[in-house]
Amino acid sequence: MLANAGKWSITGKILARGIDFVSLIILAYFLTPSDFGLVAMAMTIVVVVEAVTNIPVTQPILRADDPTPDYYDTAFTFSLIRATLIAAILISLAFPVASYFHESRLPPVIMVLAIAPMCRGSISPRMADYTRALDMRPDFIMITVPKILSFILLVAVAAMTKSYWAIVVGTTFTPIFMLVTSFVLAPYRPRLSLAQRGQFSDVIKWNTLIQLIAAINWQVDRIILGSRLTPQAFGRYSMAGDLCGMPFQAVQVALSGPLSYLFARVQNQMQLGIAWVKALSGNYFIISPILIGMAVLSKPAIQALLGQKWLASSMYVSALAVSSLSSIAVLSLPALAVARYKLKMVAYRSIIEFCVKVPLTFVFAYFWGIWGAIAAKAVSDFCSMGITLRAARQITGVSVWGQIYPLHRIFLGLIALAAVAYSLAPDVSGFSGSFMDRFTLGVETAVAAGLGFSAYLLTIITLWVLSKRPDGIEAFVVDYLKSIFGFRSDRPLENL
Repeated sequence: MLANAGKWSITGKILARGIDFVSLIILAYFLTPSDFGLVAMAMTIVVVVEAVTNIPVTQPILRADDPTPDYYDTAFTFSLIRATLIAAILISLAFPVASYFHESRLPPVIMVLAIAPMCRGSISPRMADYTRALDMRPDFIMITVPKILSFILLVAVAAMTKSYWAIVVGTTFTPIFMLVTSFVLAPYRPRLSLAQRGQFSDVIKWNTLIQLIAAINWQVDRIILGSRLTPQAFGRYSMAGDLCGMPFQAVQVALSGPLSYLFARVQNQMQLGIAWVKALSGNYFIISPILIGMAVLSKPAIQALLGQKWLASSMYVSALAVSSLSSIAVLSLPALAVARYKLKMVAYRSIIEFCVKVPLTFVFAYFWGIWGAIAAKAVSDFCSMGITLRAARQITGVSVWGQIYPLHRIFLGLIALAAVAYSLAPDVSGFSGSFMDRFTLGVETAVAAGLGFSAYLLTIITLWVLSKRPDGIEAFVVDYLKSIFGFRSDRPLENL
């Protein structure tokens, strides 16, 4: 059942990220790195405030055996309180933030962008009913339809104004459309109540601490670099970070709900361990080849898709993509911790990451700028991975080695991917920037990426067969491919 839910959810997220990527290409054509840098400065404070005030209001609904209407009313009330806090905080911080970044154009941008997190946190709480039923088709609609509508609006504004306001419009209207769509798909009459606040207390208490620390961890590099770099340089670095963050966002948001529900329903400790290892392996199977492909082919890909003015971002993309491999392990821990009432462990992980990353980033970024910030991120991500695996061991009983060992075939597949993609990477010397040159370079890069991924998949499946076909992510992939081509599967997909 989780596999079926995951297919809808991940497909929606992949499609949404595909739209985001096309939007990025169009915006990069019409706008300059300075425009992106300006909005990235504004988004730094918006992301921090949104993260700190984030309340996962659907989690208590998902873990309840039979949620009553009071659960939904309490979730909506907390969402409304959160939206009010976001508006008040961002309006009060708009001018101080502009002064810190030495950018007078920021206050109106920040105030308009505040609409986005307010809407994102206010979707119909009844959408949780679909997640409880592991029916992610409404979630697919809620993700894709607003993306398409805001994409049309974004392109129109970018073509007409060639202004950074096109980014603001796209960022703001997507959650507005999502809010409306959620209430169409899952009708709910708003009612103020905190009757079930006790069921939300552990989530709110630990989540507030976790999100406060995590928000600083996520944005500390941009907070420091934003005041030291020009908008143009900051825009190029932010572009690299946004590109590397896309696969993480797609997978984490898509599977957090279904995984929380699954982990909460598993009663047997052994089955919980199996579910966790499958989730960990699945995250690495999906995200790691994307990151390695980006690292190897970033230069020709950026030249072909974004143009010469963004070329400096390619080296940042390569470094960030490789350094982000460790952080894949962290993605599913919050879902596991919430489901098993162990959010304290996520808080401990975030605190340790904070103690490592923030001082390192301050020192490294001060002396070595962007490259220092990337190095600090690599060190802290590696430490966070170790803490995550130890926390998962305490919850599931699976040893650290038992969590890592199933990944060895994936890592060998990544080596094959990198070797093939690197050997086939197109030569960018003499690149003129003409349309035909960019088209040819794009096709050659796509071929190199496709053959590299084929080598990755072939290596993993071959090693899996030689290992006598153990249960795991490879079994799911093989059975899924069999279902596509009409072959009989050894295991029903819904049981995976």
